[in-house]
Amino acid sequence: MLTLLVGLFMLLHPQALTAETMEHFIIRHDRTIPAKVVRALGKAMEAEYDRSSQALGITLSRKIPVVIYTSELRFKSDSHSLAFDDGDAKNGTIHLSYPVLKKDRDLWEGLIARVVSKALIAEVVYCPPWLADAYGLRAGGQTHRFADPARVAIASFGDLFEEYNRADRPRDVKEVFAKLGFTIDFLVERFGEKKVRDVFAQFRTGKDAEEIFASTFGEPVHVTEQAWAAALRASARK
Repeated sequence: MLTLLVGLFMLLHPQALTAETMEHFIIRHDRTIPAKVVRALGKAMEAEYDRSSQALGITLSRKIPVVIYTSELRFKSDSHSLAFDDGDAKNGTIHLSYPVLKKDRDLWEGLIARVVSKALIAEVVYCPPWLADAYGLRAGGQTHRFADPARVAIASFGDLFEEYNRADRPRDVKEVFAKLGFTIDFLVERFGEKKVRDVFAQFRTGKDAEEIFASTFGEPVHVTEQAWAAALRASARK
């Protein structure tokens, strides 16, 4: 009961935040978070921005808002992240959970790579959000974070997109993110890291995903999808 009351209080009385302005980020955080931690996170995010921006061919004209939460409940409430408890990039903002960051400094590298790369890709108009999440998993070395796909009755990237949009229960979210991890690994193994990275900036042209995939990967999308669906089914039989 006490935990519930505390949680409700925090939802009704948002924490007072201060801001730290970086070259590419504006970091808002509670004053109780040590300044050296905020600076270390900012430095790590700036380094990742430089790496991801160069690799993806994407630069931003605005600073990315970052919010660091002192409460896991507040992180969940504000980020609306169904998949992650440590950090996510949603609706133009990077959300980070300080309790998780505080527990294990070794988690920082993968987390920051995932959220910064996703935040960059999410700024590209017309890029499918499932593809941004998939690449974020790859960038963060987390493609196996959600284990292996279990339900594989899909045959196209359109089916995957629909499953991604419908997932709203923990079991379904875990399943779709397992598929996203599998999918991005499949594309990299089939076409190479560079071609996969080259895909994202092209969505700014307004071309549809099928045309971009076909021109970048050098094969019709239905051929790619057939190979992907077969590999997905084979992975489930292991």
